[in-house]
Amino acid sequence: LSIRRQRQMCIRDRSSIVRSYSERNNVWQLDMSYTIDGFVRDISLSADGKYAVVGTSWGTSGLLLFDLDSTENHLIWTYGKDASSNLVSISKNGNYIVASLLVNESTNVIICSDTISGAS
Repeated sequence: LSIRRQRQMCIRDRSSIVRSYSERNNVWQLDMSYTIDGFVRDISLSADGKYAVVGTSWGTSGLLLFDLDSTENHLIWTYGKDASSNLVSISKNGNYIVASLLVNESTNVIICSDTISGAS
């Protein structure tokens, strides 16, 4: 028997709340709800739905990485103190992240990272 699980991420326009829902037996269930310090600008999910990277603005961290399969603390790490990120992408296997960061309102930085160990 193979059970296929689907996951959806949900934010409202200009919202600071990220929610994750997964489907089990044709029922959608809330897995996670997290309040962001700032506004969510972009979200990318790994192909297996295990990881989500979130780009934010006007908060204390530009990037946030979540382990959506975790049963306790979903937030793995943050990166980019006082930075803003409008574009994020995570590799299919969830091992790498690419993001555009705006630091000090003038510097555009591209980050490539191993998701487990944090931004490099």
